[in-house]
Amino acid sequence: MLRVGGVPVGDVTRFGQENLNQAARRYLTREANGMIGWSSGDLTEAANRPDSTVLMDSDQFRVTMDVVVSGAKALETRRPALQAFHDAWFEATKMTIEQPDKAAQAMARWSKGYTGVGTTKDLQDALGEFAQATVQDNQTVMGDQNLPVLYERYKEAQAVWRSGGREVLHPLRDADLPTVFDPAFVRKTTGEAALTTTRPPVNPTFHLTAKAEVKGLTPEQQQRLTTVAVLGVDQVRFPSGSSTLPPEAQQDLEQQVLPVLRSTVGTYLRIEGSAGWPAGRGLDESKVNALAFERARAVQSYLIKFGVPVDRLVLSTVVPRCRECAEADARRDDRAGVSLVTP
Repeated sequence: MLRVGGVPVGDVTRFGQENLNQAARRYLTREANGMIGWSSGDLTEAANRPDSTVLMDSDQFRVTMDVVVSGAKALETRRPALQAFHDAWFEATKMTIEQPDKAAQAMARWSKGYTGVGTTKDLQDALGEFAQATVQDNQTVMGDQNLPVLYERYKEAQAVWRSGGREVLHPLRDADLPTVFDPAFVRKTTGEAALTTTRPPVNPTFHLTAKAEVKGLTPEQQQRLTTVAVLGVDQVRFPSGSSTLPPEAQQDLEQQVLPVLRSTVGTYLRIEGSAGWPAGRGLDESKVNALAFERARAVQSYLIKFGVPVDRLVLSTVVPRCRECAEADARRDDRAGVSLVTP
């Protein structure tokens, strides 16, 4: 979360707590400036502190919560058992969607205290907090088109781990990534009616595909955009009179903006083009605004090359801070601002 928010990890003192209640107490007593956690009464209490601001929630930031990890020996000698485990996982997922009463009863019998589920409503309320990945979703993720996306997410996780000052004990080379993700177990479920859901899950917002479905914003929504995170770079610079994106700006976008866009959903990137208005150049408002918009378009075009949907990029221009001004002052406006926003 710190990396997405563009906060240098060296500027942060992190407190490890045994549970969310302890974290909330430290925040509420102002020992900590911020906290991160899951939906609960403790988090709600912290968010309701008079001067609190919720910077980001799961509508913008996603993490994968549940994965099946198998040892190398089991993969070699116990593949039928591993397949049975996968099948049972998807069968249970289907039950929570299509037979929630039966699923809630089973969870209550096993341990109401541990699961927090005693009724069907308890189950549906709990599932509303998490996006459920059905067997069909998993088949999509494990398809040939989307496996490279999974590899990139793994590499991004390694980068996040390092940015937090942690050591990656066994970093993987790109060539080794296919050995980590075995799609065979999920692919074998294709066509299994007993595992395939016929209804949408309680929370159907799971997303991990190469081509995201992004809805374009209406003009009214674009007027109500709210900044949700400070990026590692808030602007890129342009040469005077040019709309060509220089190499250093390209590098900033690749290193500071693209990872955040790939790590979040439901967010948009606002790109505000700007252009200086130096004295004695024969410029007018129309010419200056045209250059400003071309700079915003240059940023947009560069990001699109990396697979960012065009509907996720919101373009606009801002007026220069001065007109017919000195060269040095005009140079301050030769830029394009970028910010992560939600409608």
